[in-house]
Parts: sequence; structure tokens; C-alpha cells
Amino acid sequence: MSRTPDLDQTIPLLAKGYAWLPDRRRARGGDTVLSRLMLRRTLGVKGPAGARFLYDEDNVRRSGALPEPVVSTLFGHGAVHTLDGEAHRVRKGMFVDLLMDSGAAWQVVAAVTEAWDAAVPRWAGQREIVLIDEVSRVITRGVCDWAAVPVEDDEVPALARDLTTEIDGFATVAPRHWRARRSRQRR
Repeated sequence: MSRTPDLDQTIPLLAKGYAWLPDRRRARGGDTVLSRLMLRRTLGVKGPAGARFLYDEDNVRRSGALPEPVVSTLFGHGAVHTLDGEAHRVRKGMFVDLLMDSGAAWQVVAAVTEAWDAAVPRWAGQREIVLIDEVSRVITRGVCDWAAVPVEDDEVPALARDLTTEIDGFATVAPRHWRARRSRQRR
């Protein structure tokens, strides 16, 4: 790893999205990249050693680490990604316990599979479908059923569209970002 951080990489990150970090690692020739984002020194890591580094509370401060637009659009204030210390451990423990339950992950899969099976007959009568729209509806329906979130069938398309818009626009510049924020505010 070069000890000299790149020039600010905020604009290249916005332009490349998820491909930015792997591209920087390849250009720098390693699993770790020292860079600058929004003029702040930033460390990008990969692999088991990177995961150990990130989960060591002495190395990472989560509070304030994520840009406000990402927090307000994708995670929400008070999300596990934004907490430190005991608050982080308690919130993370809740999610880990939920997902490490021997059947919990399979229950999510079963709920989404059931939603998928219910959607197929509707598609059969249509000349064409937009797969990404249909899949987002299936996943939304299945996860809401699994989580016992009450959603009427006629509400699923709008909810799925809002969730997809949030994910698509959380770390982008206007107007996609503003559409994502409006989607989150509706929910």
C-alpha cells in the first residue's frame, strides 16, 4: 500500500460507483488503498485482514464516517452502520441473532420463493414483463411477509419502486439522489 493518499477521489467514486474501489486496488496493486474522499483521508480494505481491521472498534469510528446523504437516504439515522461502542454492539447483536437463528435465513428464502411462485401466473398472461420491476416486487412482498410488515397487494408496486429508487440513488448526485430521498421520506 502506498502511504501517500490519492488526490481527492470523490468525483471518480461518484462516476464509477461500486467499481471504484476494486479499480483503485488494481491500480495500486494491493488489497488496501489509502485515498481521500470528500477531502478526508480514507482507507479502503479487502479480504479477511480488512474485515478484522474494520471490526476492531479501536480502528474504526462509525459515527460521522458516512456522508449525510448516504445516511439519510439508505441507512437512516441511528442505523447500526452509524453507531459506536455499546450501542453498536447491541444493535448488531440483534441482527446477528435474528439471522444466525438456524432457520431464519431459510424463512426469508421461503417467503420470497412463495412470493415468486404467486407472481408467475400473473406473468403468464402478459405479453411482456420488465424483469427488474417484477423481481423488486417479488422481493418486497416476500421480505415484508417474512418480517410481518403489513402491506396490501396494491401497495407493493409503489413500495418496491421506492425501495429500488433508494438503493439506486443513495450515493449519487442530484437528481437521482433527490428522488431517492423523496422515496425514503414517503416510507
